[in-house]
Amino acid sequence: MQRKDRSVTRHALGLAATVLVVVQSACTTVASPPPAAAIRQGIGVVAVAPAQYVPESNFATFAKGTGAGAAKGAAIEGGTAAAGTAIVAAVAAPIAIPVVVFAGAVASAAMAIHGTFAGARLAVPTVDAAQVESVISDAVARLDAQNAVATRLASIAKDEPWIRLAPAPSQGPMSAKARPDYAELRITGAGAVLEIAVQEIKFGDCAAWDIAMLAGGCSTEPERGLLSLFLSAQLRLVRVSDGTELLVRQFKYKSPRRDLARWVANDGELMAKEFEQAYQELAERAHDEVFLATPLKLPAPSNYGKWPSARNTFYGICWLAPIQPSSGLIIWSKPADTTPAVVSGYTVIDSIRPTLRWSSFPRDLDRRELNPATLQGIGDVTYDLKIWETEEGERSRLVYTRTGLPNPEHAMEESLAPDSRYFWSVRARFSSDGQPMATRWAHSSGGSCFANDLKDRQYHRFATPK
Repeated sequence: MQRKDRSVTRHALGLAATVLVVVQSACTTVASPPPAAAIRQGIGVVAVAPAQYVPESNFATFAKGTGAGAAKGAAIEGGTAAAGTAIVAAVAAPIAIPVVVFAGAVASAAMAIHGTFAGARLAVPTVDAAQVESVISDAVARLDAQNAVATRLASIAKDEPWIRLAPAPSQGPMSAKARPDYAELRITGAGAVLEIAVQEIKFGDCAAWDIAMLAGGCSTEPERGLLSLFLSAQLRLVRVSDGTELLVRQFKYKSPRRDLARWVANDGELMAKEFEQAYQELAERAHDEVFLATPLKLPAPSNYGKWPSARNTFYGICWLAPIQPSSGLIIWSKPADTTPAVVSGYTVIDSIRPTLRWSSFPRDLDRRELNPATLQGIGDVTYDLKIWETEEGERSRLVYTRTGLPNPEHAMEESLAPDSRYFWSVRARFSSDGQPMATRWAHSSGGSCFANDLKDRQYHRFATPK
């Protein structure tokens, strides 16, 4: 009887985990199709126009306590900038101004924010509110997030000789709702304008937009005061000749959660590095969506109505499938150091310098379902690889990357840390009838394979031996 009870419990947990993944996937924004190859070929020069406004910071001053004093400040609850306030703004502009310039502001703000966490709440004495507000306003105004992302996009595009970019630094939107008329850019020869806008920068104690928190995968942990850095960005590709929107995308960036002391140590050195990583990743995603994501209707496996099992090893695999290490067997309880909740484990590999293998492109699924003429037009296939560290189960620093790999495998040229966990992903680069393009990055999903933003737990994973 006891064995039967365990079996029923195991099945119930598995069902709950699967429902969680499917519901979460259903709530995820699904990307619209990328620009067709004909449009990409026809637009010629693309003018890059970073936004001209300061991102919303969602930072606020905080009154002491939650009673009458709160009227002078704002006690912001989970998912907002409770503790980050001036500190993030003060150290977040490494391109515009060296971080050391803000050292004094960081120290001042750190001293001001000496309240304590209560749930997802940080209290700052009302007497310090004006000081904090002043530092926030000054530092946020100095942020150069818009141009930082645009600069990195231009740097990435240098490696793509078929992409022709031109700067249009004073042409971007003046507000999040603005839709500028770019007709005057016709005389520059630009066929389209790529708007890049960092719309929001904030700190939050939990990924409120992630439904995994319902399963305990995102805990506020008030005694630790863990905070993530969030950036939200939008890109628009607009045809100059008639103002038609060719592509619109919304992206989110989320850092691992860390306590306030780590964020502000050494005048916010870690925070400055996190902003650099955020800018780079947002620029890469903008580049990929506009210039690389394939418009071919590649088939994606449907997981609706299906259940994960140890025998169904390709359940939820989107795009290229991991072969070595494999995707891992389904488990029903998350490891203690894994957050958010996951439904697949970390496959333990046998070396700290492993050989990784994945499915080749075109996949068997492509060969079965694509039009033969489409298959014949595919050539010049290479692969890109990325590996990230994890921090308490969340995706962290990019530690290894390779591009242009000729085969669907790679013997790593550098050693990883022993007894550590990593996320990894691959994609195929190829040409279709001579037009360069790429698959989306490989991941797992209980629903759509076309999500606009990936959660940490969707990346493939492995663990190194001790």
